Amino acid sequence: MDLQTFIVNRIEKIKDVRGISTSELARRSNISRIRLTRILSGERDLKAAEMVWLCVALSVPIEALLPESTSRRAATPNQGTAARQKADRC
Repeated sequence: MDLQTFIVNRIEKIKDVRGISTSELARRSNISRIRLTRILSGERDLKAAEMVWLCVALSVPIEALLPESTSRRAATPNQGTAARQKADRC
């Protein structure tokens, strides 16, 4: 599964658990319903800004949409090996 599909699946799951319709999520995130529907169906790529808007609309941190290994790497992008190993132990 690619990252885009993973993120869309997470958005759908959170949306469903919270009982938020696609139309309501579109309204809350200020993304048009048609655009959001295309993103969720895989017809259109999700832009970084849209991902942030969706996180705000769903009241979740951006890490909630990312695979754990991706969010862990993103937290330490420019650190050396020793610093990364120390961060992994935390």
